[in-house]
Amino acid sequence: AIVFGVFVLYSASKMARKSAPVQGRSLPAPFWIAAMGALIGFVSGLFGAGGAFFSVPFMLRGNVPVRQAVATSAALGFFIALANSVGYIWSGQATFGSHPGMIGFIYWPALLIVSATSICTAPLGASLAHQIDQVTPKRIFAGMLTVLAIYMLTQVLTQACRLQAGLCHLQRPPHSARFLPPAPPPPPLAPLHPLRRAASPSPLCGRVPPAVRH
Repeated sequence: AIVFGVFVLYSASKMARKSAPVQGRSLPAPFWIAAMGALIGFVSGLFGAGGAFFSVPFMLRGNVPVRQAVATSAALGFFIALANSVGYIWSGQATFGSHPGMIGFIYWPALLIVSATSICTAPLGASLAHQIDQVTPKRIFAGMLTVLAIYMLTQVLTQACRLQAGLCHLQRPPHSARFLPPAPPPPPLAPLHPLRRAASPSPLCGRVPPAVRH
């Protein structure tokens, strides 16, 4: 998560700069585009994201205009979300019926409500993107990436601090035990007695008494 947050923050800083596009740069060969798509799908499934944080900077680096990059990323998000949904439903099929409103690991009430409102407002954002210049969407996207990266890094550092505090609390003695006097040393052990020799056999052992002789 730290590596992902640092990469997103770096991508945001690159997008926020007013740098001219490098002449002659374009998207790489289809093999590298497919490898980047595999990485985007893996990270998107791992973090539950749509993939725009990778695909948009990747296409902008290849001198793809920002409007085309955002539109292509939006189309990619549909297939990525579909594949992730199938994966989360399949991997969470053991939880069917255990929690109300869950289909695998997907909470379907939130899915329906958020999907309905997103479908209604997505065309508005698409039409607005064509009415403003290409610099403004780039800066807005860079700001969103910055907020996302800071949030992720803050969460990671908070979890690390909590884990460290929990370990220190386990190693620290109780509050009442800090003011108790030290326990006295244990008494020395008594010396062990030497082993006694085995008793020698009696001289009469094996002899018949004189009164019994005939």
